[in-house]
Amino acid sequence: MTDPDRTDSLRTDSLRADSLGADSLGADSFRAGERRGAGRRRIRLHAARLFDLNGRFLCEARLGDRSDRGVGLRLARDCALPAAFLVFDEASRCAAAAQLIWAQGREAGAALGVWRGLDELDAPLRLRLAGDYYAREPG
Repeated sequence: MTDPDRTDSLRTDSLRADSLGADSLGADSFRAGERRGAGRRRIRLHAARLFDLNGRFLCEARLGDRSDRGVGLRLARDCALPAAFLVFDEASRCAAAAQLIWAQGREAGAALGVWRGLDELDAPLRLRLAGDYYAREPG
């Protein structure tokens, strides 16, 4: 159930850096010698779809390492990721706002906002992220 007081639940028109948790990514949160602020765990390379903040499909990816605040991405093709984008995890059917932290070739790391279930998203965004024709340009 969605909290009615929380109106920024992954809406593309209200996504801001503070909703991505960017304020909690200060240098003091990082361990010495490690760039991640939280421990990571390997997951079974979940299939993911990446979208820009306007809901336009960017590329498919695999989710690799995941922590409480971020994820490692393996892009299916060369793709220039924007500074902020949306990640849809096909296995869990959840989406999160992401902030690009690093990218090298087809590998990238991103800080994540809160994962939201499809039922928490606006209908147009839900259809765009999880629909069968997600890569097709709207219109």
